[in-house]
Amino acid sequence: MNSSAQPVVPPIPLREATFGPLIGKRVTRFFIVLTLVFLVGFGLTFSESPNVIALGVGMQFPGAGFLYTGGILGVFLFLLTLVFFGLAAFAWFGAGMIVAPPIVWGLAALGAYGLADNNSWNVFVYAVPTIVVLGAVVGAYKRRRQHLAELEVAKERNRYLAKATSRERDGAITVSEEMSPEELASLRFVLDLGLQPLESFEGFDFLDQFQSAATRYQVDYAQYGLAIAQFTRTPAFTGYMQKAQENLIKKKLDKRMWSYWFLENLWGNFRFDADPIRKDNVMYSGNTGLMIGLYETVNQDYQFSAPGSMPFKWNDKKSFVYDFGTISEAVARNYRESEMGLMVCEPNWLYNMCNCIGMSSLVLHDRLHGTRHVDAIYERWQQSLNEEFLTGDGRCVAIRSSRLGITLPGLTSMTSDANFIWYLNALDPGHADRLWAILRKEFAKITPEGELDLTLVGPDKMDVGTYKGGCDMGGCTVLMETAAEMGDLELWNKLKAYIEKENPPVTKDGVRRFEVSTILNTIYIMGLFARPNVWRDLINNGMPEEWKNGPLLSDAPYPDVLVAKAVSDGTRLDLVLRPGSDKHDAVLKFQRLKPDTRYKVEGMPGAEVVADGEGCSQLAIELGDRLELSLIPA
Repeated sequence: MNSSAQPVVPPIPLREATFGPLIGKRVTRFFIVLTLVFLVGFGLTFSESPNVIALGVGMQFPGAGFLYTGGILGVFLFLLTLVFFGLAAFAWFGAGMIVAPPIVWGLAALGAYGLADNNSWNVFVYAVPTIVVLGAVVGAYKRRRQHLAELEVAKERNRYLAKATSRERDGAITVSEEMSPEELASLRFVLDLGLQPLESFEGFDFLDQFQSAATRYQVDYAQYGLAIAQFTRTPAFTGYMQKAQENLIKKKLDKRMWSYWFLENLWGNFRFDADPIRKDNVMYSGNTGLMIGLYETVNQDYQFSAPGSMPFKWNDKKSFVYDFGTISEAVARNYRESEMGLMVCEPNWLYNMCNCIGMSSLVLHDRLHGTRHVDAIYERWQQSLNEEFLTGDGRCVAIRSSRLGITLPGLTSMTSDANFIWYLNALDPGHADRLWAILRKEFAKITPEGELDLTLVGPDKMDVGTYKGGCDMGGCTVLMETAAEMGDLELWNKLKAYIEKENPPVTKDGVRRFEVSTILNTIYIMGLFARPNVWRDLINNGMPEEWKNGPLLSDAPYPDVLVAKAVSDGTRLDLVLRPGSDKHDAVLKFQRLKPDTRYKVEGMPGAEVVADGEGCSQLAIELGDRLELSLIPA
């Protein structure tokens, strides 16, 4: 994962089989079960009892038994069954309720059994199995033809991939330019989310807690954005940046963030267990571990690694007590015990992005605490993503059923590719380069006239925090952050300008935000403060020694003082400050100065600070406009 850049982008692996070996086994098993149910139902149709025949027809296709019972009522009940079956399938996808589709199917078959009489429509005894068999044959044929067509596309893509070169990833870690007033105003949106009282969730969206609009993801991404901004602009400042991130991590302990798991675990795994960490649920354990690892990386504060520092309180009698170490052990154990080498999100569903997040949390723990979790699981994890989660033409499969192997092809989109690439660059750079080369050549282009030419499909035009369509910002924010990570600053600039033109941000009381969901605003913050390889550096490398050991601005009153830049070369401290309120006088606090040493303050003539024996000091300032300061040992 820390290897140097590869000379060429690896080609798409050409898979003659329609599915990878592990997914193929699950798909085969699923269709064997369906075939057995069909055959049993077909056998029942040879009965002389109309009730048994109706049951048999109903077992061949959801609700088909009602067609056999005849009449307008039978047709109505058949159509109603299809509606409920669709809703059940949605509940299965959206909340892991795997029992819902078979329950609807089974109840419909039993209902037909109860309604049947001698006036039934016998034509459906023959029509239903004929249509089902023809549908299965045609479906299998079309899927195979589709795969063969994908292979031809993959071969064509491999021709241009052979000419693509891999990117340099091991350059020096540096600070980007200072934050502009607009960037500081944008940052204040996520700062305000994090700095409010722990029990308060003002500014967060509460729509549902099962899918992408869930509040927990808004909390996650707000902390990711703050960590990225701190890493790229203010690595020598903790203060309110650290406090906001600390609070966001603690908000993950709020029962409202994780109680959903009791229901999902019950109806998806048949377990009476509310523990959100122990088994499966990488979308919670992985994201929480990632938050802690990023926090420790940029702040060098290890409070969440203290034993028992993350108690998930279910009630007055029961708590699930964890810390960064035990969360990481649970995630690593789930990876080791998985035949797929990947960890389940919602019961039954595997997401490639969530598994990058889970693996990243382990990379962070290994780097920060000297564990070796990744060594035992990485190779199988990487192989599974490359063999089981690629379409035949080399794009990513965002989701698969861990039990049935099926996917939702409609989720393969520019957004799912870009999201995966962002996280993958830290873990499997060759794979990331390949996906990015395809994405940029075919789906995210810039015309010779300098205009964006984006191929946007359904998921790319949805606000994932409200589920409303017609929102290009949904895909563009993800693509923007990934463009920065992959070093494509031309595309980054085009996307930033497009987003702000099509969705003009609103600034109120010094806080700048877009009139879209909170989660889209937090993803925008991640992209706004990203730079080439920022995510890879945060996960794999962390802070350079001079940043970790040099002078530190440890406190500045928020929002009176907004820190636009804070960086140390190990000896001096350089700051850029801007006012955030009408109050102009403030006191700055410093740590990690050389003990008992005098520092001149460049930018404030005649001013100086003197470090005490602990390397701490403070400085009173007047802040009317932009103020550039440097603390330099005298």
